Amino acid sequence: MIDMTAMLVLKRSGLYARPRSASAVLPLVYGLMSGGNGGLWECPCLDTENFIYGLAGHALPSETEGNVPVLYGRDGAVLDPAGYVFSPGLDLEGQGVIASVTFVEDQSSREPLTVRSRGRSEAGSVLENPADVAADFLTGPAGLDESFLDGTSLSRLRRWAENAGIRLSGLVDRERPAGAVLTEMLYPWAGWWLDREGRLRLLAEGGQGSWPEDGIGAFFRAGPGDDGYLESDLDDVVNLAAADYMFNHRLGVFEGWDGGEAVCDRASRNIYGERRRVFALKWVRESSVVRAVQENIAARFGRPGGVFSLTCPDLRRIRLEKGDLAALSVDWLCDEGGKPLANELVRVLEAEFDLAGGKSFFRFMLPGQALFLTRAWTADGSRPADGGSRAGSDRDRTNY
Repeated sequence: MIDMTAMLVLKRSGLYARPRSASAVLPLVYGLMSGGNGGLWECPCLDTENFIYGLAGHALPSETEGNVPVLYGRDGAVLDPAGYVFSPGLDLEGQGVIASVTFVEDQSSREPLTVRSRGRSEAGSVLENPADVAADFLTGPAGLDESFLDGTSLSRLRRWAENAGIRLSGLVDRERPAGAVLTEMLYPWAGWWLDREGRLRLLAEGGQGSWPEDGIGAFFRAGPGDDGYLESDLDDVVNLAAADYMFNHRLGVFEGWDGGEAVCDRASRNIYGERRRVFALKWVRESSVVRAVQENIAARFGRPGGVFSLTCPDLRRIRLEKGDLAALSVDWLCDEGGKPLANELVRVLEAEFDLAGGKSFFRFMLPGQALFLTRAWTADGSRPADGGSRAGSDRDRTNY
């Protein structure tokens, strides 16, 4: 079983023989790290005699790959690149490869030095797709074996993020549990959990197609006489998602802000009033990505969702567990078209089994955004255009 609570270990200046400060951290850097003002993180002196400073605790893309780090002195002025040599991958004192710069002269009077640079890369391309960043982080710095990652969910997340326009840029500059770092990376549009085999699975939250129909673990139907009930709270409605972004790790503040008005769910605001929430996006630096995240939030939370609880008089679904997907039909709830809710995609929040009594109890997350099992009809005239069905992606109402 993967231990996602284990503390991540970062390289520190104390690994080297002549550091300025033994406790200084060499961070993990991902994405383009663009935007903001001045240097975005500190680069500590690792060798006071040879004037070597660490940029990251791993290799960075080279200048020939388009990465030209910019260094700043204590006064915020850009340092002359003629005064130092950038080494994208240096095994300093046999302590493993890092990115560094070596100055011609002593820079102690200009410290602390800060930097902005592109992050980790693969085959010359900066890692910024969330699936690629997560996989690299987990199997590299976090030390997880690749076999513990669910490749199918990773591939789905990669495609979904690419289509949605979501990219990551950020730092890991303090020692925290690997699970906490992964949660921060994916917040608030995706999640992760460990399945019954101890494999880590990832799931995008939102948008038809983000929850894979072929991943449905079971089908449920609740009629008027069944022991099922819905808990819903208007406090969970968000129709205007403001966002802090472009975090400056040197200053400890966000340098970007978007009020969210451009992608507000106006229909929801007309019905429920303005329900605004501010999201701190520490792994987002581009305005286009902010908008993509805001659209995701407004689509998911613009309408009331809820938690649906259901007691089943059998144990047929005993292999279902937290995090699994299911399809739920409820005869006394209506869908967006005013018809009984059929084959709505839900995520299992809780699963309990009474082996002695032969019963099972489930709690499902019912999103405000309609996500459902689909059935495609060809627009070839074979079905009447009477509003009873929709070409392309109609809701599948089959009783499975």
